[in-house]
Amino acid sequence: MKKILFATISAGIIAASAAPIAAYAADGPAYPDIYDSPLTFEALSDYAVGGEGVFAFADGNGVQLLQGEDLSSYPLGGKVGALDFIQGENGGNFYFTFESSADVYALPATPGETPQKAAGAVIKEPVGEKEAFSFNGLTYSLREGTLNIWDGTSNPPASYEGYARLKVYGESLYAISGNELFKIDGTTPQKLEFGYSNYGMLTKIPTGDAAKKLNTYATFGQNIKIVNVAAGAVATKLDLNKLTATDGIFPVESPRENTVKLLEGQALLLCEVGTLRIIAQGADCYILNAADAPDFTELPLTAVAEGTTATVNADEYAHALPYLNNATRAFKVAPSQVVDVLFSVSADSVPVLAHNFYLVKNADGAYGYISAEFLNDLNYPVIDEGGASAVPDPNPDHSDNVRTVVLVLVVVALTLIAAGYITWVATNRRKKVKKNADGEVDVTREQRAEDGDNEE
Repeated sequence: MKKILFATISAGIIAASAAPIAAYAADGPAYPDIYDSPLTFEALSDYAVGGEGVFAFADGNGVQLLQGEDLSSYPLGGKVGALDFIQGENGGNFYFTFESSADVYALPATPGETPQKAAGAVIKEPVGEKEAFSFNGLTYSLREGTLNIWDGTSNPPASYEGYARLKVYGESLYAISGNELFKIDGTTPQKLEFGYSNYGMLTKIPTGDAAKKLNTYATFGQNIKIVNVAAGAVATKLDLNKLTATDGIFPVESPRENTVKLLEGQALLLCEVGTLRIIAQGADCYILNAADAPDFTELPLTAVAEGTTATVNADEYAHALPYLNNATRAFKVAPSQVVDVLFSVSADSVPVLAHNFYLVKNADGAYGYISAEFLNDLNYPVIDEGGASAVPDPNPDHSDNVRTVVLVLVVVALTLIAAGYITWVATNRRKKVKKNADGEVDVTREQRAEDGDNEE
């Protein structure tokens, strides 16, 4: 089954005292203002590298810790003198000194905590300041702000003004110039660009009456929509069960892990409220700004023959949408319950669905989607030669049939009576006819009287 792929975005806490992000728009629920921002410094004096994409910067009276796009700010109450990353048994840590003291402190795990002295920790000195330094076949020196790089030939060294704090981390060489960090690539300094996001402060999202809408959408002919998600759309992974219980506020747990950037693709639209859209792709559910999923097509439902029914095989629910979740339950169904089947939709033809579904109607006239696994084989109507459905009446009325049978019996009885009478009359006439001596028929007086002939 196809998925909307996504990249998890590390979220940045800009400052320890900053308030959590929540969007309470005047015109209704809205997705919070999520943004990316370049990282700049006001008084960069030192730096340290803790691994791929992990940097610490001494900036005035604090340290900025950047992990991927996750920025944490550590106000320390004094100007930082030196900064370093020291590898240890547990993966290592950042350490610093204040400009006014030689004591070494460990950078706290959480901004706002009091730094603790680190006995025995030694911060390394920059290289190339006291003597030339060889690295990857080149010779470096940094004196009075001038960075010289010599390749060992008769050519003069490359020189760059305004550099400081030349250091080696891993297989790379770095230096700062002004308020920027450079990576030394051979004989050329390359400026590094840094950025961060505010995703880590997304702690709650106002969702209005979305919980109510989720289980009341299904009606006959309801146009369920498939939306086209824009590439790079920022979204928050959502547990609809928790949305139901939050009275219009969705709490975002682990915002750094659950704030994602979606790749371009399709998703099932579950709900629209304010400028929010709640979408699903397979079993995963997200909430995002409607502007990031503006275009849509209707869910391609396939009509089932009129009169088709099916029997429920489990103690389950029909759902207001083709998405199985407590928040989308429309009505209860029970084993052996018969429902009318109206439409079908397949996950093979609509990959954003996690199951095959039927849109059904119960005896009360309520509509809902049931996963195909919870229904037995469909009972299709019998089609007569004229093309009309010949569906047996579960409560037939036989009164017309009874009247027809009685009428036929009466007609047969009258016919038999008439035939009997005619036979009787004919028999009596034969008995009263006599022949004379000449062999001629002699009709008796009685017979002539019966025939209306009274003459002698």
